[in-house]
Amino acid sequence: MGQADDHLVVVLGLEPGITGGEEALDFLAAHESFHLAAQYYGSRIPFSYTEIDERVVKAYSMDERLSRVYDAVDEMHRSATGGNTSPACDELAAAIGSMEGGARTYFTYKAFWEWPAEFYAYTTAFKGSLAEYESFRSRLFADDVGYRLFTSGVKVAEMLESRLGRNAWQERAVRGESMLAMFSEAYGCGLQLDESPTLTVLNLELPAPVGH
Repeated sequence: MGQADDHLVVVLGLEPGITGGEEALDFLAAHESFHLAAQYYGSRIPFSYTEIDERVVKAYSMDERLSRVYDAVDEMHRSATGGNTSPACDELAAAIGSMEGGARTYFTYKAFWEWPAEFYAYTTAFKGSLAEYESFRSRLFADDVGYRLFTSGVKVAEMLESRLGRNAWQERAVRGESMLAMFSEAYGCGLQLDESPTLTVLNLELPAPVGH
């Protein structure tokens, strides 16, 4: 993704393929365009989230041990939608606190970038229909055991809106605060996140074609 003259461009490889037809393409377009237009060009970015070692991504992106985190988010969301205005965050805090360094780096980095983009795509494509969205997301890519990273972000966003309101949390996100940090504060999770000073991206060049 990057800028070519006065156009913002995202190129997304879809091998080995996706399911969902035009709906899937619309969803992915919304998600990826949000990354570029709203996050890179519209928000401040903590310096610690500007890059991540590819080896960390390869090591943890499909790590099933992260399911403990996603299970905790699911349980909090079920409790909140069932009428509990103060769902317990103990299990989520414990799950994140027990992570080894690389897993925590991966999770906090991906939560910062992916949760807002996923929530935008969700609200654009599914208009708040969580059950329909979860079914769609679970089969979007074949054998994608990591899809719960994304669905957990939608649930965290819904709980943030319940507690803070949409305008409030999104204004804080634009200033560079992660959804995870806001969620921890709002629900008393007690997470200690290293969210460094922020920077503004002025230009994001498209990468040169391979071989040039």
